[in-house]
Amino acid sequence: DADENDASLFRCSCEHGWYDNGTACVRMDCGKRSDPLGNWSGSSLYGEEYTLNCFEGSFIWGGTQEAITMTCPASGSFKSHPVCMNPAEIDRNKQLIYFRWWCNVYAALGCVVCAALAAGLTMGLVSLDHRELAITENADPDLLDTEEEKKKLKRDQEAARRISPIL
Repeated sequence: DADENDASLFRCSCEHGWYDNGTACVRMDCGKRSDPLGNWSGSSLYGEEYTLNCFEGSFIWGGTQEAITMTCPASGSFKSHPVCMNPAEIDRNKQLIYFRWWCNVYAALGCVVCAALAAGLTMGLVSLDHRELAITENADPDLLDTEEEKKKLKRDQEAARRISPIL
């Protein structure tokens, strides 16, 4: 009986590039890949070839190759991660980044100008005095000498009437 129990517990060990899934030794899998600018074909299992073919106009990043073939190593993990790049798309992305940068600059400048305007208007409003406004509103234009002074006083009185409710 003891020999039978020991024999049922014994398992073979898997070789390099293989792993025990609980019932048998299975080849390591480096995992399926996808690329929006190319197609992966072949097998991602240990020892098998897995090829990336870039679509027309696209190349493997960092070179001019349109395809690259890799073999899944015994570790079960690819050492490199090639991707397809399209030079025209990269140029468009650079232009878009440049455009967005300038939009952000103009938006920031707009915010600064609006903040300065609001601060200036606030300081102007805060610097007004109720008594001075009341004196301006109640001043008699007939006491002034020239027509120009009378027109200016009437404009100031109108402005004082508009601003008084805010203060």
